[in-house]
Amino acid sequence: MSVSDAVITSPDKISCDVLDVGKDQRMSERALEFALDGKYTAALKALRDDTREWWLETIENGEDASCDAVTLFSDQSKTIE
Repeated sequence: MSVSDAVITSPDKISCDVLDVGKDQRMSERALEFALDGKYTAALKALRDDTREWWLETIENGEDASCDAVTLFSDQSKTIE
C-alpha cells in the first residue's frame, strides 16, 4: 500500500486489512508449529493460499536452497509480525 492509498483509505478498509494480517499471522504461526514437529504437509495446508504459493515457488526456484523448511516457515512467520 502506498502512502497516498493509506491517506485516502477508509477506516473500514483499514480495519479489514488489520484483521486479514492477523488471520495470516495466526495461520503462519500454526504452520510453523507443524513444521517444527516435522509435519510439512500439514504445515503447507495450514498456510493461506497465496503464502503457500510463494513458499512453494521459493523452494522450486531454489532461492533459499541453503535453508530448510523450518527456517523458511519461521522467516515467513516473522515477516508478517
